[in-house]
Amino acid sequence: MTLKQIYRLYPKQVWTLTLITFIFIARKTLFNVAREVGSYATTVDSGTSLALLGISMSMIVIIQNSSKISRFSSKVFSFLTYYIFATLSFLWAGSAGTILFKGIEVLCSFMIICLTIYYIRSLKQALLYIVLLATASTTMDMMNKIIKYGFSYFHTNAYTMTSMIALLLLLSAVKHKIFSFKEMKYFIFYNAFMLVIGTSSASYISFIIGLVILMSSQYKRGMNIGIVIFICITLFFIYSYFQDFIFELLFPGRSMEKIENGSGRKAIWEAAFKLWDENPLIGNGLIVGERRIVEYIGLAVISAHNSFISVLVNTGIMGVVIFINFIFKWFLKVYRFQSTNRYAVILLPAMVATIVNCNAFPAIGSDWNYVAPTVYALIAFAFIKLRKYENNMGY
Repeated sequence: MTLKQIYRLYPKQVWTLTLITFIFIARKTLFNVAREVGSYATTVDSGTSLALLGISMSMIVIIQNSSKISRFSSKVFSFLTYYIFATLSFLWAGSAGTILFKGIEVLCSFMIICLTIYYIRSLKQALLYIVLLATASTTMDMMNKIIKYGFSYFHTNAYTMTSMIALLLLLSAVKHKIFSFKEMKYFIFYNAFMLVIGTSSASYISFIIGLVILMSSQYKRGMNIGIVIFICITLFFIYSYFQDFIFELLFPGRSMEKIENGSGRKAIWEAAFKLWDENPLIGNGLIVGERRIVEYIGLAVISAHNSFISVLVNTGIMGVVIFINFIFKWFLKVYRFQSTNRYAVILLPAMVATIVNCNAFPAIGSDWNYVAPTVYALIAFAFIKLRKYENNMGY
């Protein structure tokens, strides 16, 4: 497909909303400027200006489309509930400026994505939009890495997640005859290449899990647990015989010690649990909570590097309950329609792989906004578009 053909697929409202989304993405990639503030790094200057621009434009659009948003807001409320609660954490954690800014940015970004998916009437075009969004996000981050570090820098646990999502959606859509391999081959090869060169062990493992689900799922039959078990047993024997080779593929250039401590995440997670113990019920505040990890390890970090631990540190047990409730509803919404809707079967591998990958890279539950829009699109598709039967559109 040419850019002109892609442009003609979607109405003008979609491209206007996409422009706002790319403001949020650009502020975390091409225009990401950071400096040390206190004990952690924060995005300032052009990044903050873009965020304010994105928030302002989002609010205008949200107000203008309030009647349409009212048609689907209840469907995505389980996700909104967590970030509303997290945004209100300034009431007990202080740091009102930072928490309100971050919370409102996430809520605006999510609602813009939901509105975009709502405006796309065709399920096939909505699915393609997610692939395009993920691919563009991957490309923007790669460009950012090249500008900053040159062609020698490839390792990341960021654009590997967006490329993984795009690749699983594409492979599943080809398998279930939504797209043909011929028309999608360049997207497939590109995202596969980006996933490989990113050398993210977390994304590799998440992709393999998604691939197992993809291979074991059939339209009108759903996921076959027997096939899943068979594939897992087969993989176990392959791993047993080729352990050293597989370790090198999954964990390139990493020692066993580094693998066991999660490439430094173990110390972060241990510190996070100590910090959570200070306020176990309602946490230490959105974003500002996990940034206090530095107090325990003396290393400046801006995230707990795990969605569920981020949620625990920032919003405590209450936040975890709300967040897990959303994850459960998201999974259940997709899983239960596998036998009647091809798009549920297509969505399941990418959704599960995303949830698994969030254990190393908090695309949701924290402030990793440039990867998050792709995940928001998966969430919006599931809650707004997905119905029991494929021809029953979800507006």
